[in-house]
Amino acid sequence: MKAAFTSLMGAALIEATGSSTGVDVGDFDGWGRIILDASADGTVDFEIEHSDDDVTYEAFSKVDFDQVSDAAASYQVKAVDMSGMKQFARVKTTLGTATAVYAAVTVCGPKQYLG
Repeated sequence: MKAAFTSLMGAALIEATGSSTGVDVGDFDGWGRIILDASADGTVDFEIEHSDDDVTYEAFSKVDFDQVSDAAASYQVKAVDMSGMKQFARVKTTLGTATAVYAAVTVCGPKQYLG
């Protein structure tokens, strides 16, 4: 199978704590990667959340990103069994001392094709 890519959070300037829009990741199957590419002028935490209905989200505990801090660029790749993730996923961003964060989060992995 070929790898597919889906953006959970497009490259953006983040200036407040919050969450990205939910993205349908239900077609991903098997082992994939979730990639964080970020930099910050202080501390910021990123968390992947997932949901069955794109309304009620909970933490996807199988992905644990290191805190991004102090203007350092951070490129983190986490291997994850995508079949353990619910239908929708999003990125929760919690700013600590950061006032400006540039970040993108991408899912890469095989998709199951029906039919």
